Amino acid sequence: MIQIDSVFKQYQRRGQTVTALHATTLSVEQGEFIAIVGPSGSGKTTLLSMLGGMLAPTSGTVQILGENLYQLGVAARSRFRNEKIGFVFQNFNLVPWLTALENVQLPLTIGRAEASVQRNRALELLERFGLSDRADHKPSELSAGQQQRVALARTLIATPRLILADEPTGNLDPESRAMVMESLRDCQRQFDQTIILVTHDNSIADTAERKLRITAGVLTDERPRLNVASA
Repeated sequence: MIQIDSVFKQYQRRGQTVTALHATTLSVEQGEFIAIVGPSGSGKTTLLSMLGGMLAPTSGTVQILGENLYQLGVAARSRFRNEKIGFVFQNFNLVPWLTALENVQLPLTIGRAEASVQRNRALELLERFGLSDRADHKPSELSAGQQQRVALARTLIATPRLILADEPTGNLDPESRAMVMESLRDCQRQFDQTIILVTHDNSIADTAERKLRITAGVLTDERPRLNVASA
């Protein structure tokens, strides 16, 4: 499913060379649920951005579903990302002028699915997340928990093979946090989706099958399942 080999990332900041991620090799099988933990600035988001095709490594290769992401052209990589990878963010990233229903439909709209398919699938997901009565509400009219559930429904509507979640429960109350985590686990069980979740919350990370820790750009397998190595 995922194979990254000797991935290394440096960048320049205020005239200084900063190593965001030391040379890292990681294998992930289809259907795994992995949590990555570590302090702010440790390299978690850098790694997640590379896996999502949004940040090229300084050196090394990132393969997702057999595709070497950074050998693809920009348009091809964007198309691959839209078709195969779903994202869930802490800050929701909903379009403020669209309704909950329209936000959920977006991936299918971009994919030019039939209007009836878009609407029916989006309504099914909103019902699943207990938001049927909020379909016509704008993001500003929803609570944080409701916005995150809309964002998760938007991610799930295209049934991506890989879900990358960056602190998806960070702004949520306990009830909403539990609902989001259970929904992610349902995706893994029902659709064999691979989930990689970044979090500061060890109680959330401990529910994953496999737990990786990143500190100062060095990745280690705190609760191993497959091979991971950093140097």
